[in-house]
Amino acid sequence: MEIPSRGAGGTPRRTPLPERGKETMKTRETSKKQGLLFLLLLALAIGSLAAGGCQPAAAPPVSGTGSAGTGSAKTSESPTGTTAPGKAEDPYAGLWDRIDGSTATIPLTEGILIDRLGISPEEAASRAVHSKTDMAYRNLIYGQADLIFVTAPSEGVLASAEEEGVELEVIPVTKDALVFLVNAENPVDSLTQQQLVDIYTGQITNWEEAGGSDAAIKPFQRPLASGSQTLFLQLLMKDVEPTQATPDLEMASMGGLIDAVADYDNAAASLGYSVFYYATDMYLSDQVKLLEVDGVKPTKETIAAGEYPLGSYYYAVMRKDTAADHPARRMVDWLLSSEGQAVAEKAGYVPLQ
Repeated sequence: MEIPSRGAGGTPRRTPLPERGKETMKTRETSKKQGLLFLLLLALAIGSLAAGGCQPAAAPPVSGTGSAGTGSAKTSESPTGTTAPGKAEDPYAGLWDRIDGSTATIPLTEGILIDRLGISPEEAASRAVHSKTDMAYRNLIYGQADLIFVTAPSEGVLASAEEEGVELEVIPVTKDALVFLVNAENPVDSLTQQQLVDIYTGQITNWEEAGGSDAAIKPFQRPLASGSQTLFLQLLMKDVEPTQATPDLEMASMGGLIDAVADYDNAAASLGYSVFYYATDMYLSDQVKLLEVDGVKPTKETIAAGEYPLGSYYYAVMRKDTAADHPARRMVDWLLSSEGQAVAEKAGYVPLQ
């Protein structure tokens, strides 16, 4: 459409309608040609992509996935992580959310997080989530965890691993001990290993037989799958079967057992056990006291020196097929170094050396 012009008398003169119609038709024809050209170019582009064999990117491998119920297990892959520009690569990328463990090793994981990631104790506490000993082992066996910090595996755990075709690599990382505790009002301060065995097999039933007051002994135990029960059976009872605990004497948690021993109503009667670190650093109670065993009091010093007779370890456990360059292996190597042992000691654990 043309811009209006003026005639000799200043009156606007418009383009005659027939000419305007011709211009409109030309515009439509041009647009039609441009549209056809665009479609042709689009078709050529699509054909070029198809000929080039453009494929979608492959999904990354899943780390540590096992084949449940098949009697075999897949080798753990090395997880990968991205590094922010300007920051050093994290040698443990992909591992942080796949660490599990016992209740008593939560502070160890927290200490590692604080030291390695430089985060606050509050943030470390929110990230260090452990699902207790038995479940941590199962998470490792079934590929839901890559590294766990736990007490020694029970017979049930080893049987489950064998059934799934998984071999466990069990590496000591700190020292600890199985300790026995009584109410603070109990006059007994020391028992021998044989006396403890006799109590838990029903051969000794009254504290008077062990140098105490005339009161029936209440020997508390833990569930079979718990870490402290495994230590109790392995370190003290060995091949001797303990008396089956009645429901009121089997405590579901370590804290529950300490509370039961500390309870006023059990003052003269109760006996129980725990792990040294938990009883002295995590769940302190002035209503209980640790017993000497064979005349040796459990302390960090006697445990470190190997003098206390019921010494044990906390272990880093991974699947034996974990790749050589996996972050879990790098973490264990660091934890066994002088720097890693110092972090464990700072968190309250007894170092290996």
